[in-house]
Amino acid sequence: MARIGTAERRGQGGLRGMSLLGAAGALSAAVFAVPVSAAIPPGTISGTAFRDYNANGQRDALEPGQAGLTVRAYSAAALVDTRTTAADGSYSLTVPNGTAVRVEVAGLPAFLTSGPHGSGSGTTVQFVTSPTDTANVGVLNAGEYCQANPTIVTNCFAVSSEPSTAKVLVKLHDGENSRTPATGSPDANDGVAMAGQIGATWGLGYQASSDSVFSAAYTKRHTLFGPGGAGAIYRSAPGADGFFGGGDDVTSIFATVANAGTNPHPGTNPEVGDAWRTDAAGFRAVGKVGLGDLDVSEDGQDLYTVNLNTRELIRIPLGGTAAAPTPGAQVAVAVPTPFACAGPARPFGLGLHDGQVYVGGICSDEGSFTGNGSMTAYVFRFDPSSNTFAPTPVLDFGLNYPRGCADKDGTAQANATIDPPGNYETICPPGGLSNHLANWHPWDDAANELGVSQRDVYPEPMFTDIAFDRDQLVIGLRDRHGDQVGGNNGTFDIAGGFDQFSGYSVSAGDVLRACATASGWNIEQNASCGGVTTAGDNNSQGPGNGEFYFSDYHRSLGEQGLSGPVGSDATDGGHDEISSGGLLQIPGRPGVAVTSITPVQGGFDTLFSGGVMWLNNTTGARDGSYQVYASSPTLFGKANGLGDLEALCQGAPIEIGNRVWSDTNNNGIQEPGEAGISGVVVALVGPSGNQTTTTDSSGTYYFTVKPATTYTIRIDKSQSALTGLTTSPVIAGSNMAIDSNGVMNGNLVTSSVTTGRAGANDHTIDFGFAKVGTPVTPVVVLTGTPAPVTAPLVSALAKSALLGITKVGPPTAQRTGTFSYSITVRVLAKSGVAATNVVVRDVLPIGLTLVSKNQASRIRAHVRAGGISWNLGTMQRGESKTVQVTVRVAANASGKLVNVATASASNGAPVTAKATTTIKIVPRPVVTPPVTG
Repeated sequence: MARIGTAERRGQGGLRGMSLLGAAGALSAAVFAVPVSAAIPPGTISGTAFRDYNANGQRDALEPGQAGLTVRAYSAAALVDTRTTAADGSYSLTVPNGTAVRVEVAGLPAFLTSGPHGSGSGTTVQFVTSPTDTANVGVLNAGEYCQANPTIVTNCFAVSSEPSTAKVLVKLHDGENSRTPATGSPDANDGVAMAGQIGATWGLGYQASSDSVFSAAYTKRHTLFGPGGAGAIYRSAPGADGFFGGGDDVTSIFATVANAGTNPHPGTNPEVGDAWRTDAAGFRAVGKVGLGDLDVSEDGQDLYTVNLNTRELIRIPLGGTAAAPTPGAQVAVAVPTPFACAGPARPFGLGLHDGQVYVGGICSDEGSFTGNGSMTAYVFRFDPSSNTFAPTPVLDFGLNYPRGCADKDGTAQANATIDPPGNYETICPPGGLSNHLANWHPWDDAANELGVSQRDVYPEPMFTDIAFDRDQLVIGLRDRHGDQVGGNNGTFDIAGGFDQFSGYSVSAGDVLRACATASGWNIEQNASCGGVTTAGDNNSQGPGNGEFYFSDYHRSLGEQGLSGPVGSDATDGGHDEISSGGLLQIPGRPGVAVTSITPVQGGFDTLFSGGVMWLNNTTGARDGSYQVYASSPTLFGKANGLGDLEALCQGAPIEIGNRVWSDTNNNGIQEPGEAGISGVVVALVGPSGNQTTTTDSSGTYYFTVKPATTYTIRIDKSQSALTGLTTSPVIAGSNMAIDSNGVMNGNLVTSSVTTGRAGANDHTIDFGFAKVGTPVTPVVVLTGTPAPVTAPLVSALAKSALLGITKVGPPTAQRTGTFSYSITVRVLAKSGVAATNVVVRDVLPIGLTLVSKNQASRIRAHVRAGGISWNLGTMQRGESKTVQVTVRVAANASGKLVNVATASASNGAPVTAKATTTIKIVPRPVVTPPVTG
């Protein structure tokens, strides 16, 4: 999985340098200063678009700018200026001093929505006067949101002789705030799922809408699969108390991935006798049978995992209701193999970022025993919209870099206090059973032989996880050998003799960082990445002879009392690499959480423990540690006793509302110079009761609401703030962000809205009021020079220079009955260009009410003010997309109803096509029953 943890104290180490990285609008430095205004340049309107990770309406220190958004300034008469946000999210518009303008921010990609308003952020439509430098706007990827202290869960592993009630999916005592070392194993309140329910799992994912943790079956020697076998995906949900842990959680098999490989393990759980100690086939099956990493998509709609046997990415739609997902039809896509891959390619790890899926793997060079010079790691990008992989990796790097000592034992521990960093082969000499170097080896698939499966150090890389710190990659590498051997589980040698105390492993994974380039990412070099260099430079333990995250170590008992700077080789101790390959990164927080062996410095009770360490993304130092299990019971000791990490992040809040304004020319469009109306009481009517708020001095109002819920926003027109005013035209023009939505119904002005998924803020619900008697002004579409535009009326088909729109439906409909129709939008091939930010709006006349709307291909839809809108994103020339609507006819409807659909694109000035259809309403036929009897 891929997120992080908040640090309560800074680690040691140094920030050697810091720079901004232009690629993808990313900030490579982990900390930056939010700009402070000096004198505002005359004739300018400026601001910054930024990622509002925590949805608080202001830019915090680790929230980067958002590049590539279109910003336009409109005066009352014309389009004044257009700019695109730069790599750091900034923009500056040229607008004459004293000019009131409407600033519109457009071109948001499908994975982003307008962030909530706040003290440091307006919405995507703002009204300002030049000069100003405060027109900032936050944007939100709802999949990146997380509350302040989420629960964190991880997989534990229980040997096959443990009872079926052994806890194998547990939560940390204090969630993300866990920094104080615990001395015991998880207690009863920490257990989420037991060995008899899920067995051995590794990948974890969480769906906030259903409060479900998903876990994927994993092959680890000396422990067994759960009841679903090698391809099982399990779902765990809270019990009656609504919280994970406490023994009442509900776990079941959610889905099964076909052809995940043959179960290599003997017996059932718990295993009786000593057959589980041999488990020879399990030795060879690690990384090849079962499932790899697991993640839930940012929008919560899909589950992804890796079939290790077929080397395919598996995509499973999470259908059903939000509270009870049901798996849809699985899609399997072969993960590409890098060019000239040494040995079989072995994909495993997953990462999600901005609507894309990233798959990591290694070229294993299996069985070569010729060193690690030809071993490489790689990352491929997968596009869910087309279900295809990019043909070339976005990252690849060699695995032949130095890594220090996996285990300094005997005299080596004493030598560690005096030997210089270049003498690792003296401290932990290579060769034979005493090879304690942490350097990577090709995959070993020998049988369960003496001197192979019993060797305690033989690091073999698995690329198990990908995390994103803004646009930078954090890479989790797991030591396969730790899953092949175990911790004092015993084994049988080649002659069949039983050795109760052999089969002891010290696993040595790794944590690396890669920084963005124009075409992908580059791996860290000598502890430097994106202009930041940590205190791990020149320590002979990473690519380029240094390591960015240099604090992933554990000191030996003899070294823990020594003085000296953290990370220096005078005190660096027993294990130089302790990662177990699971990562957790919550966007906007300073450190990455990593599963590890021996995370806490202490006495003998920490020597065979497992837990979590937090590594700072700027300094590379450790910000805290947490022990999940202690030396007794040993579980798997230093042999990869933990798996993945997942934060149970709640769904992002949803904000709806926006503005009540004085529509002086009564055209239904919010124009520069038209002031907001303050002091208006606005009511929200929903299934949980009513709320009220009052518009501020700018006429704005907002409510925080629930996802997938229908609300009515209501204004009583008889209140004194609206004396002498009447509603302005409804849904005028083609831009839903600047029109009016208030429909008069007696003394009430109302607009209905059905909210989308979590984080889908809707800042388009506006109410215009004009003075009574003000004539209606025709809508003017503003281009470079203002000119009125009259849309042609057509029966079912309309075209612009860019778009074509077609409506297809029945010619007649019956009262109280339902009927369906489709709307197809296409980008004309002759246009020669793609259409950006394509939006379809369909206005339902009085007499028709919405029953359902089709949202195929993840098209986002919004319902409000008697109409529906769909955001189709960017469409290529010649491409078409279709949406479907089902409506119900009112019992008192009569005559003909006119239904208007509009398609618009934001290329340059707004480009619009409109199609109008008319349907005849007929009475419902009266059926006279036959006379019987």
